[in-house]
Amino acid sequence: MKIFLVNPSEKSFLNDAGDRVPLGLGYLVSYNRAKFPQHQFKIYDLNHTDHNVFLNEVLKEQPDYVGISASSPTLYQAINLNYSIKAISKNTKTIIGGCHPTVHPEATIGTFNHTIMGEGEIGLEELLREDETGKVAYSRRIYDLDSIPFPARDLLDMSKYNMKQNGLRTATLITSRGCVYSCNFCSNDVMGKIFRQRSPENVAAEAKELKEKYGYKALYFVDDNLILRLDFVNKFTPLMKQIGLPYRITARADAITDDKVKQLKDSGCNIISFGVETGNQNQLNICNKKETLEEMLNAAEICRNNNMDFKTFWIVGLPGETPDTIKNTLEFAKKVNSTTSDFYLLVPFPGCEFHKNPAKYGITIKGENY
Repeated sequence: MKIFLVNPSEKSFLNDAGDRVPLGLGYLVSYNRAKFPQHQFKIYDLNHTDHNVFLNEVLKEQPDYVGISASSPTLYQAINLNYSIKAISKNTKTIIGGCHPTVHPEATIGTFNHTIMGEGEIGLEELLREDETGKVAYSRRIYDLDSIPFPARDLLDMSKYNMKQNGLRTATLITSRGCVYSCNFCSNDVMGKIFRQRSPENVAAEAKELKEKYGYKALYFVDDNLILRLDFVNKFTPLMKQIGLPYRITARADAITDDKVKQLKDSGCNIISFGVETGNQNQLNICNKKETLEEMLNAAEICRNNNMDFKTFWIVGLPGETPDTIKNTLEFAKKVNSTTSDFYLLVPFPGCEFHKNPAKYGITIKGENY
């Protein structure tokens, strides 16, 4: 059986699109390849493979399944790709998965043969064991993340993935799934609220592989809050120090402590990113962020005291935004004084509270083309 998995192009809306491996598809393949060694899996990243080249591969190979991962911005590209596949390979069954189909499956039902919601590994396994055409399946979560093999990077041309961090070729990896928080601008519908994290030893083994097998010079952990658990940090940092690569993490401000940052710094971490969002406590409360402006300033001070570079994220256009609140945010950003800052306009994506109940927050959803 032939199974193609596809990552749509993100070039129309992302700078440096394609600089990082599609980890989700890599995990889908690594998990299911172990279950079905007799099947042939391929990954196509349309950030690097031309759309028509991919369709020629479908025409030539006539795969049994093509699975497409769709976020809200790539949904319509995925739907159009589905129609193109059906036109040239009548017997190929198509599967849609990813963030958007999980939170809004109605957008894909009837278009694709299958919709997989949530984490996709077990959902794809069950589909390949017993195909029920038209089924919408919510994939059960995996709680032992160490049981999933490392992403199938061997099926990708790794020379094309060249994110730069302080000028160094950087690989991405992730240690955890799930988020215990419920920020109103975000959605945890895909990964759920139960936080699960790989063992430090398992993470370090992957980091070592990225250094020795693929030649990466730096790492970027794309977890939302890698340092949530102190026991993980205590075991993780000595292992990372042995590997000897600089790395970047993301965390919540209220998880940043002097002890953790000292350990991170000593083990090679050179950038910590965290979301501040706004300089107005009322807006933070509306976001259900469960943090205070004082905690943001404290996190910034801890980073500075430990000579740790830090990056902050901000959202413009939150509910209650006025010229005065924007001015407050800019003034607060000066107080935080991060090494770098990214400002974004609020986009209430499907799945988040702001999208589910826009009127409650004075938001008008004018269209669904993201």
